[in-house]
Amino acid sequence: MIQPSFDRVVLIKITQEAKTQSGILLSQNTQDQTHLGQVVHVGEGRYEHGVLIKPPFKINDVVVYKSYAATTIKHEGQEYLIVDSKDILATIQ
Repeated sequence: MIQPSFDRVVLIKITQEAKTQSGILLSQNTQDQTHLGQVVHVGEGRYEHGVLIKPPFKINDVVVYKSYAATTIKHEGQEYLIVDSKDILATIQ
């Protein structure tokens, strides 16, 4: 298990289909610009002015993240991304 420190989040990258549900083919550039991940572990949080601020994400959330901010690691044959919670832009509902 990977336990992220502070307010970091561990993700598994979600790969995009090359075609939308309506049958439109996506260019590789479009696929590369969409960065989705599934949350697998969440850090305890960070202290700000003596108050613990917990990341607003939970396990199995699907999120959009800034690609340049992700650190890729491999653990037990699986590739994971570690991202600061501030670099997660949205949760997909």
